[in-house]
Amino acid sequence: MKRLFFLLAASAFSLSAADFSLLKNGSPQAVIVAPESVSKTVDIFNAEFQKSSGTELKKTAETPTDGNVIEIKVIPSKYFDRSRFSITFPSQNRMRIEGTETSVRFALNYILEQMGVRYPFPGPFGGHYPKITDFSLPRKAVARDAGFRLFRNMYAENEDWERALNNIPQDSYELVNHGIAELFPIQEFGQEKWKDSVWGVIDGQRKKPIAPDFVWEPCYTSKVTEDEAVRRIYEILEKNPERHTIALTHNDGFNQFCTCENCAKLDSKESEVAGKLKKYPQRLRKNNSESYFTWVNNVVKRVLEKYPDTYFGVSAYTETLLPPGFKLNDHVMVNVCTESYAHTDPSVRGFWEDLIREWSQKAAMTGCWEYGYGLTAFTLPRVNFKETDRFIKFLAENKGAVCFTEGFPSFGDGPKRYLYLRYFYHPQLDVRAELDDWYRACVGKEAAPYLKQYYDFWDDFWRNKATKTAWFNESKFSTYTAMVPDGGYLFALEKGDMAKLRALMEKVVVNADRSGDENQKKRAAALMKEFEFYEASAYMNAAEWIGINGLTDKKSALEVANAIPKILEYAQKRPVIAREILNIFPKEAWGGTYPYMRKNYEEKFTKTVFPEVLSELSAWFDDPEVKKVYESKTAAANVPESWRKTMKFLLDLNAGTIPNLVPDPSFEAGRGKWIAMGNVSPKYAKSGKQSFEFIMPRSEKGEMVLRVPMKAHKKYFLSAKVYLDAEYPPDRAFAQGCIHGINKHNVGSNYYIPVRTKLVPGKWNSISTTAAVGDADGKGDIYIFILGMEKGEKVYVDDVVFVEFDDGEKPAESVSRQPEAAFSGWVISDMEMRKESARYVKVETDKVTLAAKEKPFTYFSPKPVLVKNGDKVKISFKVSGKGSAGFGFLAYEGTGWKQVDGNVIQPLTLKNEPETVSVVLPVNGEGIGSVRPVFNLGKESEMTISSYQLTLEK
Repeated sequence: MKRLFFLLAASAFSLSAADFSLLKNGSPQAVIVAPESVSKTVDIFNAEFQKSSGTELKKTAETPTDGNVIEIKVIPSKYFDRSRFSITFPSQNRMRIEGTETSVRFALNYILEQMGVRYPFPGPFGGHYPKITDFSLPRKAVARDAGFRLFRNMYAENEDWERALNNIPQDSYELVNHGIAELFPIQEFGQEKWKDSVWGVIDGQRKKPIAPDFVWEPCYTSKVTEDEAVRRIYEILEKNPERHTIALTHNDGFNQFCTCENCAKLDSKESEVAGKLKKYPQRLRKNNSESYFTWVNNVVKRVLEKYPDTYFGVSAYTETLLPPGFKLNDHVMVNVCTESYAHTDPSVRGFWEDLIREWSQKAAMTGCWEYGYGLTAFTLPRVNFKETDRFIKFLAENKGAVCFTEGFPSFGDGPKRYLYLRYFYHPQLDVRAELDDWYRACVGKEAAPYLKQYYDFWDDFWRNKATKTAWFNESKFSTYTAMVPDGGYLFALEKGDMAKLRALMEKVVVNADRSGDENQKKRAAALMKEFEFYEASAYMNAAEWIGINGLTDKKSALEVANAIPKILEYAQKRPVIAREILNIFPKEAWGGTYPYMRKNYEEKFTKTVFPEVLSELSAWFDDPEVKKVYESKTAAANVPESWRKTMKFLLDLNAGTIPNLVPDPSFEAGRGKWIAMGNVSPKYAKSGKQSFEFIMPRSEKGEMVLRVPMKAHKKYFLSAKVYLDAEYPPDRAFAQGCIHGINKHNVGSNYYIPVRTKLVPGKWNSISTTAAVGDADGKGDIYIFILGMEKGEKVYVDDVVFVEFDDGEKPAESVSRQPEAAFSGWVISDMEMRKESARYVKVETDKVTLAAKEKPFTYFSPKPVLVKNGDKVKISFKVSGKGSAGFGFLAYEGTGWKQVDGNVIQPLTLKNEPETVSVVLPVNGEGIGSVRPVFNLGKESEMTISSYQLTLEK
């Protein structure tokens, strides 16, 4: 009996010795001893600990003599090692956390994770806090470090959420973003004194850098460019001793690299890597890596002599995609800009993996700038868990030190952004286990299986179905796939898909409501609302009735015609749902410091838009049955009048009563001005006596092109009939129409990927497309593309129609707008000053106060105001202050960032008492497509602006 008692006692002692208790029967069992430098970090931990336990652990600076103690020891480290931490148990009642001021948070996050705390989403209902009364940690040593140790971050993400998932919020411009603007501000280097020493040579002339500041390049072989970069970096690091990273990535304008004799000589060297990559169909740009990376190495070497714990970011992007013929300094990290989703295609994946392997031989550190967009670029939840998993693990194994993801926060993408943040610290995590854990935390154990099925569907959809569409195959070899809301990927949906998904989401909500906690119920409801947005997007685009090959048969055309009431219903529902989504999520959950994201979503999705997909039916109006159904649906009482007008327009188009902008659309008088291989032929004709016999000029893709008139900011409709010989093999040939406006600078004014239609042999196939042409300058090109055929093979084209299209678009009458400041979205142009905007800018509801100290600055609105030559811009406001200032606008080509002549800046007299300013400024310049309002403020000056208004007078 005594022996039994001894064994039981020994067993109990062994059990207690194995665990370190923090909570027992709801009472705290440990105190935290921490230095002042991490006191706030401990407070954050305690606040989270309390949400699960109902209590906190006492924080003290004095070490108690008894009881369990969590001792936090802050240790210095090199910058690269700042994410390391360890947890040890040096004695029976002592836990020791060792880490940097940064990584102590990660150690405390580890404890919360062991408690079951999770963070499925950011925001007020984003966390999961299981209710517990007892909690102990096993007495096992833990040592952790980040997988990507130099930089890990997400574009526009909630910073509290990033820290909770062991990431370090950091301005991307400090390492991975374009860095030339910070080193060479155009306010200084746009001055003539730098012309011969810094300005790059373009088309034989030195090009002056003009706003915006990220579309030019200095001469990278100039010693002055090197000296000035080093001088500027010295200044930055001296003023910011806590900073250890510098972005050296070149700017974002195409074909801006210097072509002076020295640069051209270096860049004329044949790239060995380009030869290795020729086996892939990736189109490579001109390579400027030799001149650029020579400059990088020279600058880095000099900076490290004074600041040895500094790291530098560059990007393998556009003209510097390929590595140079020499190794980079070990403190240089090369960021490869790619989209992991496109790696679903083996050939695409092969190209990017081979490229990263080549870079890992030339650089000590690699990284990625990943394009992980969902909304607002895509209108279905865009998840690709398997490819993300594969890519990040591959990168980590090839000297990965950085992971950065560009994309807007989107609740409907579910675990996608959570997974990114988890991968950044744990690149080797088990993706399936991680997802299962997320589903349970997000909506509760009972609802989790249904949410898992929901996102498994979308993962499979994007990998195995969307990849069969023209949308994917025509953009997969780009830096990123085409970002198009309501794009061709929708037509990979099959009949019944949305109904099945709705049933799953309804089960998620029911089970979360029955067994989940309050946050889980809210998250389930929010995910359901996001699904309703996707559901509306699918139905309003006839996604389940039109397949990836278009409307190829009468049965499908009748299905779409009969579905018109449902299509119109969901086209009216979507803006209502979008407004509800905006009202669910607080601004901080939509990117915090990026207020334009919310506005971008509102502008795209909260107005009622006629479903353009109905124009696809016009190709079938020759069939009496299809036309009759369409007419009956058009006459229905619940069709909005503006949409009824548009639907009638399509009927009139078929009847030939709408003016066709294509002369001789049936080729009765000959080939006209079409640019195409082939000629007219009487062999087949849809109408009249002949058609155009098109001969494929090459295999896979051929085109017919016609220059036609186009008006700026109008929408157009293009259709044609295409015939394929009855003996031609089925399922091989496709066709698509495309509309491209041309602006004043003779470049494209719009971009999209039209749906392709499978050509059925032995019949006239109809193709059609609709597009808005942006700032087209009175002209554009229409294309008829033939795809999948061999060189020399023939098809026949007839009855080409091109007309201006009235789509009945209008703003929604009841958009619920949240009040926002008059200067919301305005920014300082200087990138370094922008990071500390609070020092210089104070925005209130109807006014802004600007204060310049040792440097002048420009304050402007990134949102373009559309104008044309001869317009007048009226600007009025009240102003007071002291010092020197100016105001006006900057002129741009189109709505992009290419600046043109036509800036208007007027001086402003500042006085203590407010004065009203009201002026009308002329828009003078043939190339101007938009302007952006601006205020300039001189050194040691201040001003307050209120009641600002800008109106356009035609």
